[in-house]
Amino acid sequence: MTAKGDIVLLDTNVIIEAHRAKCWKALAHFFRFETVEQCCVEAATGDRRRTDYVAVEVDELGMLDRFVSLEASARSVGLAPQLKKHFTDRWLSLLRTHLLMGGSL
Repeated sequence: MTAKGDIVLLDTNVIIEAHRAKCWKALAHFFRFETVEQCCVEAATGDRRRTDYVAVEVDELGMLDRFVSLEASARSVGLAPQLKKHFTDRWLSLLRTHLLMGGSL
């Protein structure tokens, strides 16, 4: 379970999905986000003319030993955004089981 002020490591996909689902600001005020510079660059670039382009406010990014789904993080701040399946608790649980059983990515 995550708590206010916990450090959360992010990758580009989670940054973009949190913005798309409009839960970024609440999460950013609850957790301490950390990432690598390349993730910030990737999240802030792309073809802005695409209809599914998601604008990311890089200046707001405060950016393994524990993996937490974006769904669980959002729930910690009282949100229940509609997320793509690979950002859910269920997907992460299935991935963990797969890896523990000797599967590979």
